[in-house]
Amino acid sequence: STIDLRQAISPCTLSDGGFYGSISGTARTIEFLYQANVVQGTSSTDVRSDLLPMMDRQLVQGILPLLFPDQCSGRLRNLRAIAPREARKLQGGEPKIIGIGSQILDLATNADDLPCAVANGGDCYTIQGYMTAFAENVLTDDEASELVLPAIQAYLKGGLTTIDPRIISVNYVVRDETNNNGG
Repeated sequence: STIDLRQAISPCTLSDGGFYGSISGTARTIEFLYQANVVQGTSSTDVRSDLLPMMDRQLVQGILPLLFPDQCSGRLRNLRAIAPREARKLQGGEPKIIGIGSQILDLATNADDLPCAVANGGDCYTIQGYMTAFAENVLTDDEASELVLPAIQAYLKGGLTTIDPRIISVNYVVRDETNNNGG
């Protein structure tokens, strides 16, 4: 009998609609920025129509073991410690993410205040990323972001570069708080 190693490594997979976990509770929008270096000559149309949908789905899939370590096993080390343990207790219990998905497609942006560092002679795109997190005991999008962004940042340190040969590197962007209007 053959064992499906993908299932043995990570039993967590996204639904066809791009979601994992419970889609109940309060839906919170998580916004973040990342930069992708792609092989020179990769058109912006290819980035938008081919690469972004693949990267979007893989990013959500990739953070599942980080957000749901008890339900998802994986080769990635358990990074539960990144989630802010000092998260305040709210009435009804500790804030937690119970589901995650990609409802809004990530967008390649022209952020003039975020210069893109080109690697290996490629082309660089700054990407506005979005995820929808379903949460319990979370009052704002910012609180949900505090729980999800560390997982995104950790995954982007080594993820996404193997899904397509046109992707050279992907880096999480920490935006200067003075330029961020919050949300």
